[in-house]
Amino acid sequence: MALAQKAGYFKPIDFYPIQEFDEQKSDGEIAKIAIKQLDEDLEKGYEHVLLARANSRKRADELYEKIYSQYKKYNPVVIHTGIRPAQRKENLQQVKDGKAKIVVCVDMFGEGIDIPTLKIAAIHDKYKSLPITLQFIGRFARTSGNKLGNAKLITNVAMEDLKQAIEELYNQNSDWNQLLNIHSNQAINKEVELGEFIDRFEKGHVKEIDLSQLKMKVSTRMFQHPSKRIYVNGWKQVLDSNRTTSLINEEDFVYVFIEEIETKVVWSDQKDIVQYDYDFFVLFFDEDNGIVHINETDAGKGNRLVDSMFPEASAIKGDSIYRSLDGINRLMIGTLGLKQKPSGRISFRMFAGADIKSGISEAVASGSTKSNLFGYGYQDGGRISIGCSYKGKVWMRWVERINFWTDWCKKIGNKVLDDTISTNNILNNSLTLEVIKEFPEGVPYKISMPEIIEVSNSVAKQLYIPKEQKEFPFFRTELKNPGLVNDNLRFEFWINERKFIFEQIINETSYSFKQIEGEELIVKSGNRNVKMTDYLHEYSPEVSFIQSDGTIVVVQENLKTVIKPKSGIELPVDTFFDIDWNKFGVDIKSESQGRGRKTDSIQYATIHNIVDQTSDIIFDDDGSGEIADVVAVKIDKEHSKIIFHLYHCKYSGGELPGARVKDLYEVCGQAEKSIMWNDNVLEIIQRMIVRENSRQKDYGETRFEKGDLQILQMLKEMVKSGFETEFEISIVQPGVSIMKITDSMKQIILATDAYLKYTYGLRLTCYFSK
Repeated sequence: MALAQKAGYFKPIDFYPIQEFDEQKSDGEIAKIAIKQLDEDLEKGYEHVLLARANSRKRADELYEKIYSQYKKYNPVVIHTGIRPAQRKENLQQVKDGKAKIVVCVDMFGEGIDIPTLKIAAIHDKYKSLPITLQFIGRFARTSGNKLGNAKLITNVAMEDLKQAIEELYNQNSDWNQLLNIHSNQAINKEVELGEFIDRFEKGHVKEIDLSQLKMKVSTRMFQHPSKRIYVNGWKQVLDSNRTTSLINEEDFVYVFIEEIETKVVWSDQKDIVQYDYDFFVLFFDEDNGIVHINETDAGKGNRLVDSMFPEASAIKGDSIYRSLDGINRLMIGTLGLKQKPSGRISFRMFAGADIKSGISEAVASGSTKSNLFGYGYQDGGRISIGCSYKGKVWMRWVERINFWTDWCKKIGNKVLDDTISTNNILNNSLTLEVIKEFPEGVPYKISMPEIIEVSNSVAKQLYIPKEQKEFPFFRTELKNPGLVNDNLRFEFWINERKFIFEQIINETSYSFKQIEGEELIVKSGNRNVKMTDYLHEYSPEVSFIQSDGTIVVVQENLKTVIKPKSGIELPVDTFFDIDWNKFGVDIKSESQGRGRKTDSIQYATIHNIVDQTSDIIFDDDGSGEIADVVAVKIDKEHSKIIFHLYHCKYSGGELPGARVKDLYEVCGQAEKSIMWNDNVLEIIQRMIVRENSRQKDYGETRFEKGDLQILQMLKEMVKSGFETEFEISIVQPGVSIMKITDSMKQIILATDAYLKYTYGLRLTCYFSK
């Protein structure tokens, strides 16, 4: 098709994607844009006809009657097999003669119709995928005379994963880059920035290779470059210029080279049997820091490329590379390699898992040199992975586009050049695993199953009570009330309103679980039945203990991680809000409003007096397996953003507000646990859908205080299409008096605030009493 277009047989296709997440408004938006294009084309003298496609006769009639029949000046007609043959023939002739400028149909091309003036396609019901839809519109692109312009496609892309569909389209055939002109006033800023970045590359090869589709593993090797001199054509001394595509952006100092290489096959000595591959090199000169960054598939050629283009550059190696770890919160090192001093027969040692702590002690004590390490942590409100080597390489387990990589390189360069950063401090402050023989001191205040289980909405694994022959999905369960009893960890496992009690035992060499109370529980997974105690051994809960000095110790299996409190941190003054609960008629010992909507409950008062009433969704999620007691969602279409606010409510432990630290343990644990949804946005929406359907089925009632299932379905499509999401978390506990908060109470609030802040950059707010 691209070749036919170059030969003049086809014209470009103008694509007008719209994003309307309300299905009830979708048809009207598609028609509005399509009619506008028809108006403009007719004013230009083009003899165009608009085709509105439906997937059934019923839909075609509906579109005609409700929308297109009102545009009488264009003499709209409808054509499908349900219309009398004589009328259908007359309608078709009007389209061919140009008297009818709008035709609503099911699939006219399926009937072998050839009408060159059909140039505008309003696709109300798409084919199975966006690529097939666009291939369909290719039939509109034929040139047949001077009175015909470009073909135009209008459809709603909000109801499918547009990003995945567009990627699938370009993966199928890169010619779409030239065939398709995408017109949209709803472009996401990142895509606009990427487009502007690509436009700064020299033209030529850029037209043949779509830079927006190039993805690279995020890594860099760095070279100090003291001068501004760059020998751009120096690459020709290293790479075969006849076999290399060069993409040059001198404004941003980015240089991309793709070299075709020919090598012998391993399975034959015959000289004319060869295989072809490509080497890929990206160089970026960070002028502000004076650092050359390179990302390559061949390090040897990469070194020569740097030498030829930046002859004064010298490699950055050694301990300074580990400064790239600075600013990463809760850094958990997974592997650490140490290079021994010249003396000794062992030159290299690798540490992993629970051995990391001894490796760090050895490295800090300068008994050896750090060789390489890899770990995970949190930065800029999200999870990251990062690795670095003393040889000068820094990498992440991400694949990204080139403009992301250049920004990342600048940040890494800033850290590596910062002499104030001590790499020993970074290692000392990192998190490590340690084998334990007994549970730590402190109060266990938070317990949760592994995240993969907590966020799953699958019914593939079910909890089963053999005596009753009943099955329950995991998302109807909840772990709560952990405590130490005779040196063992005892906790409750709730299924709906039923309580089961388990204990975890840690001994000198291992750990185990036993069931203390309730009918025996079985986990059914396919054809496999596993005792719940064995399942807990494989998928052990994570338990957090808070100690008297504010230290948090996280235990899973028989391993612990110690998280020291940051010194000198105070809660912002706007963290606490004092509420006059008497004014709202609240019984501070009554937590849940229940299905009867108890007006004197804390949850009822939260929904009606604390939650932002401009929210698009207010959802009562109280009960086993809850996300939070109240989930509020606000949609910001202007900034393509969805804001989730989770409210965790807890009843008072006394008749009056006071200074009971027990009033905080569970609710703070719930707040910390709920940040897992930050990485699982589609799952949180699906969980709300599942819980609403269950409430409707079981009781004929809704969980919605505001909103409905249709808005939740819209949210799913918004997230898939690229809407950003934000989370806010609040705890609501009338039993806490702000005036009487003790140091121990402040410590647990600080611990929760720090957990939210130093992982995903979230702010904690607390609604207490005066």
